[in-house]
Amino acid sequence: MQVTDNIFDFELVNFVKRDHDINADSITTHALDDQEEMKRTGIAEVNVDRIVTTLEEKQALP
Repeated sequence: MQVTDNIFDFELVNFVKRDHDINADSITTHALDDQEEMKRTGIAEVNVDRIVTTLEEKQALP
């Protein structure tokens, strides 16, 4: 499943192959500091082990 409305600037082939090879799912993330930009995207919170603890789409108050 791909939850995105963005266009990647890289091939997803190696990304998908890695998931298949290790029999796991993964996501791409990047840090945002701009509150207005956060309102237009999904927000994932990750813990110190980089495990997603929450995922919320287009929060009104990020």
